[in-house]
Amino acid sequence: VAMDGEKLAEPQTFTFRVRGPRLLAGYPVGEGQDFTQATPSQRFDVMYSSAVDAAALASSAFIEVLAPCVPKRIDLRVAGQRPIAENDSWEYRSAGGYSRNVARDSLRRVVSLVPRSPLPLGCQHALGVPNEISAASMDAGVQRWGFSTYGPLKVVESECYGGDGCPRGPLRIEFE
Repeated sequence: VAMDGEKLAEPQTFTFRVRGPRLLAGYPVGEGQDFTQATPSQRFDVMYSSAVDAAALASSAFIEVLAPCVPKRIDLRVAGQRPIAENDSWEYRSAGGYSRNVARDSLRRVVSLVPRSPLPLGCQHALGVPNEISAASMDAGVQRWGFSTYGPLKVVESECYGGDGCPRGPLRIEFE
């Protein structure tokens, strides 16, 4: 009923959806990053636009083990969640991009993910994290960022700079 007593002819219904926390960035794995030295228990930080439901994120985040290893999925657990701090690196502070609404910076969160089992060495992997976390948006897609774990130490090249078979060197050895 309006202030003047008028009534609507029929009820009006409006629907809307509140967006859940949106993925902004990741480190050391993220958009355009080439990370090749992941450890078996590597920690991955992902930045979201606001606090996340840890159980919902853990149930939908994963690591895919790719070639040349046996393909499999490794589940992740949430090791912590915190606000982005002033002393964080620029990768964290600029999550969301230059044109983001800086008034919302205090809402953004760094969520640390760790694998539930060790990552195999010398393999390609993909970190999969949801683009948005909410009950209505779990089908909003998954962002996949590639990376690899370090492999066994290998000699790539060796060279001797001394003459006569190089009995005293100097010797240069390059490892990978």
